Amino acid sequence: MKFVLIDGYSYLYQVYHAISGLTGPRGEPVNAIFGFVRMVLDVRKKVRPTHIAVAWDTAEPSFRHKAFSDYKATRKPMPPDLAVQVPVVKEIIAAYRFAEVSSAGFEADDVIATLVARLPDDAEILIISRDKDLRQLLRKGVAFYDTKTGKLYTESDFVAEFGFAPSLFPDYLALVGDKSDNIPGVAGIGKKTAASLIQKFGPLEEIYANAQLIDGRYRRKLLEAKTRVFQMRDLVRVRTDVPLQFDPDSARVREPDVPTLLKIFSKYNFKKFLEELSEWMDEAVDVEECDYRLVDTEEELEKVARRLRGAELLAVDTETTSEDQHECRLVGVSLSAKPGTGFYIP
Repeated sequence: MKFVLIDGYSYLYQVYHAISGLTGPRGEPVNAIFGFVRMVLDVRKKVRPTHIAVAWDTAEPSFRHKAFSDYKATRKPMPPDLAVQVPVVKEIIAAYRFAEVSSAGFEADDVIATLVARLPDDAEILIISRDKDLRQLLRKGVAFYDTKTGKLYTESDFVAEFGFAPSLFPDYLALVGDKSDNIPGVAGIGKKTAASLIQKFGPLEEIYANAQLIDGRYRRKLLEAKTRVFQMRDLVRVRTDVPLQFDPDSARVREPDVPTLLKIFSKYNFKKFLEELSEWMDEAVDVEECDYRLVDTEEELEKVARRLRGAELLAVDTETTSEDQHECRLVGVSLSAKPGTGFYIP
């Protein structure tokens, strides 16, 4: 079993900032959508996983926010041009038939940690995330996959970088702090000192038990921050007991919903991704010869009507504001009379 776990929002933010200014045929932002699909295709091709699951944060405050009101207080709201892309990304995930996992009151980190704890010991688990907190999960059979380089970051890589076991990473973060999560750390204790203390003594309990052996200038700062530093460790330590209803078989890689993906990729003119779908199509389509058009004038609409008049078969699909047939509004209509051709009428 080769199981890929994707930290949904972490990766979306990554590609959103990495690919700027990319827009679709109607000027809508598509950089995060494009980056996410490119990652999915790259992972499927290079890693060849047997299972894929995407973990999401939820809108509800997590137990960390309740324990520490300033947790992530410096984070800015999601940019509007990223927020509008999230529903499309989730539609694509559903079309690829990947499992999606979340739990109210917990973060995606905790969901991923719980899945790692539940999966068989002999499973090969690859985590896709830029969240450094998840490094504490590294062990034999668990690694980070860098989608840029295709390289793995393993337990041995972590030990070579920090000089202690990944399980002690929460102790390290509690000492040095984490600006991205607004974790304060211990004033005057930098990365080098924190690593040295953990290498010499181990977890926080042992560091404080041996406080008399620590240089006075650091000992005083550690003792002053003792209560807070243990609290911060609790915040950065991922939970492995999230109440999830999850069947690993639901994440098994399977044939995607090709018609839905064709509709989405055609709408945003993602020719490369349309080409990638050819392996799943009964009749392969040469994307270079495809004729997918946006019909946004009356003149073009009349041409389409003449072209499709008399067609033996006509595929019709609608784009709406929601799946609720009683509440949704019509956004556009897609028409096709043969593979490789299509017209979108907004």
